[in-house]
Amino acid sequence: MDLGLTGKRALITAASRGIGLAIAQTFADNGCDVAICARGEAGLETARKDLESRGVRVFSRAVDVSAADALKSFIADAAADLGPTQACTADARWAGGGFCVEIGRVGRSHTDRRQRLPPGRADGRGSGTSGDQWG
Repeated sequence: MDLGLTGKRALITAASRGIGLAIAQTFADNGCDVAICARGEAGLETARKDLESRGVRVFSRAVDVSAADALKSFIADAAADLGPTQACTADARWAGGGFCVEIGRVGRSHTDRRQRLPPGRADGRGSGTSGDQWG
């Protein structure tokens, strides 16, 4: 199935293993260049090699996404290296409460608008919130 991602770019956090890596692999398998980050450098290097073997460009960096300045730098540098990013998947909770950074649209570099997600699960469900309000 062609998802229409060839030539697009995606940013995925917590992408050195588990769900984050599976998401990055799915983007890469569909021709999408990826920017990935995780806290551990060793696991990130393994993930980068795996993703590059799928024929896409990969930007990777060890980043603690709870550090807002480090996260902003990663997003800006990824956009400078790969080009504007069309998709963002936050597989880690950002900046102490589940921020989601909206990073640009086709033809633009990143923006720094954030949407605060409620405490609890990253999908917006939990802690007394209704998941349908988020999507």
